[in-house]
Amino acid sequence: MTTVHRLHIDWARTWCQRARGLLGRPAPEHGKALGLQPCASIHTVGMAYPIDVVFVDQAGYVLKLYLGLSPWRMAACLSAKAVLELCEGQIAALGIRPGHRIEPLEPGLLGARSEHRIPTTDPL
Repeated sequence: MTTVHRLHIDWARTWCQRARGLLGRPAPEHGKALGLQPCASIHTVGMAYPIDVVFVDQAGYVLKLYLGLSPWRMAACLSAKAVLELCEGQIAALGIRPGHRIEPLEPGLLGARSEHRIPTTDPL
């Protein structure tokens, strides 16, 4: 059985939103993440704090993790469709592992379809 983690995800879908990411913002609270979609790589240039990074596929399955990615670094997973940025320590605290699945707390944020796919249209 697949382990499922339910998080509040704020999606950044435009190029400008994804480029800014968490830059100049406080770290997400426990159980919350900034989702970048579409996205297969991120950077922490200009960040003031380290972050945990989760790369997921179209269905929300975890492909790769970066724990405590320091400022001025890069991370990538070329097969990822989206990236979740969490405050440092949240991957360990939540027990997220590759092969687990991420679902939103709010229905429809990860897509209106029952299979919880990453959204392909910008609702903004």
